[in-house]
Amino acid sequence: MNLKSGSCQSQNVCLSKDNCPSGVCPDFTIRRHDTKPPFKIFVEDCDGPMDFRGLVIEANMWAIGKLKTEIDEDDDYFRLADDIGFEQVMMGDIIVMDRVRMPERMLVTGFDETNNLIRVQRGYHGTTPAVWKKGTKMRIFRIMNAPAQAEMVFEDVENIDGTTETDVLKSSYLVYEWQAEDTCLPGCYWFEFKVLKMIDMVWFLPGGYWTGDINTGSDDFFYTG
Repeated sequence: MNLKSGSCQSQNVCLSKDNCPSGVCPDFTIRRHDTKPPFKIFVEDCDGPMDFRGLVIEANMWAIGKLKTEIDEDDDYFRLADDIGFEQVMMGDIIVMDRVRMPERMLVTGFDETNNLIRVQRGYHGTTPAVWKKGTKMRIFRIMNAPAQAEMVFEDVENIDGTTETDVLKSSYLVYEWQAEDTCLPGCYWFEFKVLKMIDMVWFLPGGYWTGDINTGSDDFFYTG
């Protein structure tokens, strides 16, 4: 749900304990524990439906929170300000501290349910533990870089002159198939699709000189040499 927009009109955007701003309508809702229907959005630009062939689609979903007090590099427990977001954290979630350069990732490893504390592994995924001030914003990722899909509909179009244009792109969709753990906790989340173009990989065959034309093999890799 992208709760920065919606049809509800209200100046009150204070978050509740389940991370839902009051008076703001979500763009998409799903029941807890449901994995159907999949999250599916229609996508087009000024030229019409977007062509996603050859592109990689990924999805992210997160809740938001802020530090209640400052933590240093060695702290592995912390509490969220006003406990907003605490009910949306699950073991294995990844927390990303909100800084453009050198962000720190933390892996959620446990909880102190009595004191509403979250236990984390600092410096996760090769990042560097840092001192974080009171009120520092964070994103609590339930889904990070998960595989998503592009769905495209092609049709044959008959032109005015009687000719037929085949395989014309008529509509495009981005689709994410929910997994059971994605919707196991209630509350409001933010969701995004990422559309990536991968760099072509060139394999150099052993021996000889690395010169000559680049050819595409039957496995769709590029070869030269």
